[in-house]
Amino acid sequence: MASNVEERVFVYGSLLRGMQNHSILESARLIDGNARTAEEYVMVFGGEGAEGGLHGVYPYVLEEGRPSDTRGRVRGEVYGVSSKLLGKLDELEDHPVEYRRRLTPVVGHPEPAWLYVFEEPETVEDIRGDVTYDTFVPVRRLDWRAHYEKMNNRRGRGTLRPWVVSLAAIAVVTTFLLTKPRK
Repeated sequence: MASNVEERVFVYGSLLRGMQNHSILESARLIDGNARTAEEYVMVFGGEGAEGGLHGVYPYVLEEGRPSDTRGRVRGEVYGVSSKLLGKLDELEDHPVEYRRRLTPVVGHPEPAWLYVFEEPETVEDIRGDVTYDTFVPVRRLDWRAHYEKMNNRRGRGTLRPWVVSLAAIAVVTTFLLTKPRK
């Protein structure tokens, strides 16, 4: 691929404007700041974010999730990037190990864009097995920016989702009881 060829990339998480990894796209050309995929996916986030934290939080887009997960068109941004920058994005997303880059049609655009879909088998299995959402929480509107801002506002008011805290407490107590040496 020649270095002057521009590739289109659809971003939906930490690479969005204002998010923690956006600086990687400083040399990219913004094509559409309010894009939607034409195909439907599932979006979840996990780890510290599921417990109300915001540092290092980012979403996963999956082909298939849990039966109760919302499928829909992912909201994000489309950028034009060089092949060199596409290589840096592949490195960031650990393509093809954790995320697999695939072409997806974008609503209102004649050309498809690359989308990073999470496919690391062990974590995908964990996500699908987490039917109580205690580790992997659905992003129901498939709009990470809106979801992140809502979490940030809740965190600013000091309110965590009570059911997440309750489930985390139950998990800790259960783990302690199950791993406690018996006399």
